[in-house]
Amino acid sequence: MAQRSTREVFEDHLALAQQGDVDNDIARNFDPDCLLMTSYGNFQGHAGVREAAALLAKQMGEGTYVYKTRCWHDELAFLEWTADTDKASIPDGADSYWIRDGRIRAMTIHYSVERKNAHDGERGISPSNPEHTDTERRSRWPELPYAAWKDTCTTLQLWTQIVGKIRLAQTPWLNHSWHATLYLTSRGLTTSPIAHHERIFQIDFDFISHELLVATDDGSLRRLPLEAKSVAAFQEELLATLDELGLQVTIHGFPNEVPDPIPFAEDTVHAAYDPEYAQRFWRVLLQADRVFKLFRTGFLGKSSPVHFFWGSFDLAVTRFSGRRAPRHPGGIPSLPDAVTREAYSHEVSSAGFWPGGGPVDYAAFYSYAYPTPDSYRERQVQPAEAFFHPAAGEFILPYDAVRTAADPDQTLLGFLQSTYEAAAETAHWDRAALECERGVAGRPRVTKPERRPTE
Repeated sequence: MAQRSTREVFEDHLALAQQGDVDNDIARNFDPDCLLMTSYGNFQGHAGVREAAALLAKQMGEGTYVYKTRCWHDELAFLEWTADTDKASIPDGADSYWIRDGRIRAMTIHYSVERKNAHDGERGISPSNPEHTDTERRSRWPELPYAAWKDTCTTLQLWTQIVGKIRLAQTPWLNHSWHATLYLTSRGLTTSPIAHHERIFQIDFDFISHELLVATDDGSLRRLPLEAKSVAAFQEELLATLDELGLQVTIHGFPNEVPDPIPFAEDTVHAAYDPEYAQRFWRVLLQADRVFKLFRTGFLGKSSPVHFFWGSFDLAVTRFSGRRAPRHPGGIPSLPDAVTREAYSHEVSSAGFWPGGGPVDYAAFYSYAYPTPDSYRERQVQPAEAFFHPAAGEFILPYDAVRTAADPDQTLLGFLQSTYEAAAETAHWDRAALECERGVAGRPRVTKPERRPTE
């Protein structure tokens, strides 16, 4: 029997997909070891194809799917499509195929779901909504085993340090080094706008298209690929791009907060980049950022933004009691003590997420107090999987405990709230003056009139 051509497999797959005949489509057209790469995660084998199809059906329901552009060449095929149902529409479907020996070996699938008749707060997929599937939750809170991407993690940390130091070199100092951090975006991490004399520029990591974007206020845009390359090559390319744009910047050329630092310009050791794990890391940060921001709304006192520290490579949010702290002893590797002491000039309760490394060699959420109050470490916190790590000096909640929880949002919020309360109560913060109910979208906070003594 003659082997089917790329076109024959492609057209048979489209016809069966149009009919909703998933079982026959899988049996006839998909290789048992096929790989589907999507914005919702990767799906492997026939079971993965069924899972991806079930996810689309859950998001859309029954309706009309229109194939707009179909083309193929050799072992490759491409499809543009749209969809419209009572629940939602998809205006931008785009799939690519690798077909060999009569079977689909690999696919990339992209689409954006625009829901219809949704009330405020119901648009998009919420991992804590019980109506959403485990597949949706898994894609939002993906597995992130540190050992599987350790080399990429180290390289990416050093790349973010180079970008962060560019912002640091151009920005006036703000309390607690808040002027140097990065922020989450819907596609990656950003410096936010940076001033260069009277010009403005911005640098973004895009972990969907895997590019570094340098944009200026005059409309210039440069794209550098995020791919396996040394730290030295990354720095050379980025600084050359800034020079080309007339944005000459000089940075401190050594890494911070890492053991045995190698000058960026000489570092040809760290050169790994796994795009799948880089994207997984960003997706975890994105969900943590969302929950941290909700947690932040329950505090009236001084609070940091939710921001990404490229030195320690963690996402953090910090609450302040309003009191000054004792002088910090310093001693953080490759970080000037003056920077550390300014950062910890005031009493804090701080929480965050890091991907692993050091005394905690797995992805975890953390929470600590400075200075550490007496009996703080003995406090019971939530959930049951959380514990005080003596070597780290912090409460730790393994990321997997959140990822696999029935309600990841509430599990994480429980950790954030209980560890904050441990700090605030043992250090005797003025909780009545500092705290409030968490914010609700579209609802102004109700304030109480100040009580005045009777005459």
